[in-house]
Parts: sequence; structure tokens; C-alpha cells
Amino acid sequence: MKPIISKWHILALALLALSFQSAAKEPESSEGESMAAALDADEAAKEAENEPGNKDADDAAANKRTDEHLQLLDRTGEITRQNLIDALPKGFILGAAAINIPDRYSENDQNFYAFPGFVYLGDRFFYLGDRASYNLVRGETFSFNVNARYRFAALEPDDAPEFYTLEPRDGELEAGFGLNALTTFGFFTTRVNADVSGQSNGFLASFRWFLPYYKKGLLIMPAVGVSWYDSSFSNYYFGGVTPAESNPLLPAFDTGSTTALDAMFVVGYRFNPHWFVTGGAVYQRLGSNVEDSPVLLGRNETILFTALGYIWE
Repeated sequence: MKPIISKWHILALALLALSFQSAAKEPESSEGESMAAALDADEAAKEAENEPGNKDADDAAANKRTDEHLQLLDRTGEITRQNLIDALPKGFILGAAAINIPDRYSENDQNFYAFPGFVYLGDRFFYLGDRASYNLVRGETFSFNVNARYRFAALEPDDAPEFYTLEPRDGELEAGFGLNALTTFGFFTTRVNADVSGQSNGFLASFRWFLPYYKKGLLIMPAVGVSWYDSSFSNYYFGGVTPAESNPLLPAFDTGSTTALDAMFVVGYRFNPHWFVTGGAVYQRLGSNVEDSPVLLGRNETILFTALGYIWE
């Protein structure tokens, strides 16, 4: 059985979250505090560069150049979207992750994955493992994009003996559009997608709020979100059973449309301009209307993950 939230999605969150930390550097600080921090960084870098035989001199100089390149704060002390785009590492981010995802359909399956992967960040094009997007419009504080995603298979008839009459829930290709906004209250994303591969024939809408905090290499990023799935999507992925699929052990069940709440907490540390490590948890709770599904074990899911990445600049 393949998890509904894919391992590639979690790796993308982990890698992108850590690459984002440079762009989110001290967003809560005032202009004076940021200038003081910059002066301290310059002084430390100069001392390291001037110290004979200091093996950290190159790293200190590289960090200084990176800080100068980011230039995150404008004269008002606020981060603009263009600053954010310019600050994100460009090109490939290579990494490896370990993830534990509980199974929604079978108590016997243990979904633990350890695997390599990569993402790509460009000026307008982003590739995040199982999804990609392209910014058609890029403003100072918002962007409008078109995106596509492959959602992996969720259920196979051999997951449990009573599932023998079910049709497999295969993977599907989704496409749609999204809006992103960067404000003083955090980073907001929203998207509307539809199945374009003829599997679920459903569509969804989602909204998420990220609040990253970055200080001296440490990233702490909580996030919350809500998603809405129409009845076609929900029945396909969240436990629906059609009358034709039912059997004496598996009654027919219609989920209707479904709303899901989720929360994410990521902690990471960036050792230098290239290497970082991260870990965290993602929690999702489906709507109560799927609770009586004869297919689902439950409507709560907690995913744990950790990742190590290298930014190839």
C-alpha cells in the first residue's frame, strides 16, 4: 500500500524548508537589530580571515559573502517576495531522508522509507520531487503559478482479505493553479487542483500558513493548513466503497466531500552555506464524515521525518 501523503512530498518539505531558512533570516527583527547583526558578522568574518592558519577562514568568508548576497531586508525592515526569490539557493538541492508513515488501511503494514532525492529551485520554475510549479506572475509580495503533481497510489485490493472486490486506487496526475503571499504575519500558500488523468476525476482546494523563524543557523518552522476535497476525490482516496465494490464483509460507503486539517513542525540546522539537517512531524486529521468508512483504520495520521541535504550552488 502506498501512503496518501507521499514520501517525495515530505522530502520536498524538508529540503525546501531548510533552503528557505536563508530567505527567512530574522524576519521579526528591526532594521537596527539587523544592521547590528550584519556588523557583528562582518567583524567575525574579518577576524577569521586575518587569523593566520585559521581553518575556518574560508567558511567565514563564504558565509559573509552569502549574507551580503541575500540582502533580505529593505529600508523598511520588511522582506519582499523578490528578496525571498533572490535569496533562495538556485539550482539543485540533493539529499536523503528517512520517513515513517502509518498505514491507513492495514494494521500489518509498516511504511518506513529511507531514500535519496533532490529538488530544483529556479527563478520561476520549482521541482519538488512529486510536483512542479511555474510562476506566471511574480510581484513583490505575491505570486501566481501553474502547477502539476503526481499523487501516488493509495490502496491495493491485497491490503486486506476483505478488499478483494475493491478496484485499486492508482496514482493520478493533478494540475491547477496557486497563489502565494508573503506578509508580516508569515507566508501563505493556496492552490486549486483537479485530476487530469481520469483516475478520481475529482478536485481539491488547499490553504496553508507557514511561520519560519531563523537565528544563527537554526530554523524553527510551524505551519497549519486546511484542505477541501470533493466527493469524487474523497471517495477515491479516503475510504469510499461503491455498491459494485461491496461484499458481505465490506458494505458500500459514500464519504461525500471531505475537509482535512493539518499541522507541521520542522526544526533544522544549517552548518554552512551547503550542508543542513532537518527533522519534524506532519499531522493530518480528516473530516468526521469518513470516520465510518469500512476501509480506513482511522482519520488521524502522524508522519515523522528527518533529512540531510546539500545545496549545490
